[in-house]
Amino acid sequence: MDEENALQARVLGTSTVNSADALLLGVLNDVTANRISSGQIASSYQQALATDQKITAGVAGLALLTAVGVVVGPEIYAYCSANAASCANLVTEALDCVATVACTATAGGVLSAGAATKIAVELEQASAKSPVLVLPKSGKTSVYVSLSADGTQQYVGITDNLAARAAAHLKLKGIEIQPLDGLTGISRSDARAVEQVLIEYYELGKDGGTLINKINSIASINPVYAASLQRGKALLRSINYPGF
Repeated sequence: MDEENALQARVLGTSTVNSADALLLGVLNDVTANRISSGQIASSYQQALATDQKITAGVAGLALLTAVGVVVGPEIYAYCSANAASCANLVTEALDCVATVACTATAGGVLSAGAATKIAVELEQASAKSPVLVLPKSGKTSVYVSLSADGTQQYVGITDNLAARAAAHLKLKGIEIQPLDGLTGISRSDARAVEQVLIEYYELGKDGGTLINKINSIASINPVYAASLQRGKALLRSINYPGF
């Protein structure tokens, strides 16, 4: 398991890949990337285990939703990890169980696709009313934008070197760029997710939008496309970006 998968496991609550080895690998990669010191390995690992246990408890019922093909985004995972009891109750109350047996998946509960979709909508509404802050994964990539003289959004991009990219854009395109506060020094996957959301929000010029960007950051046929859009929107909400 690589660093990205280990970190994604912790953020999204995908407990099926959250083995103790995967969590330890995530901590060791943090040391390698100089995000923590070697003296913090033990405490960071224990914190990762505790976080994983909390997430697992809060989102266990969501496996029933995904089992019937319902997409569960990071906002719902975050909401359920922070509101374990209410999330679990909402899911288990819809299970078709024997009246004398505890209503759990292991007790033979069955959840229809229709019921699962209804629950997902209710959880999404609940998460919108009680938003949980979604933090970007740390890294070396930054999201930047460029505004035209009248304030119109004209370019969205990501880079690992803002100074060099700013100089290149000024020389080649004649535009100035500025980083998005709160979205600098993040993982490349998170940066790409935000970039794609903003590209679709402002739209490419060839599609009638205001951007001079030529291509998308993440193609719609990419397997991570849907999850990336959800993550990107959550990250933009976390910095109070207008429109999100």
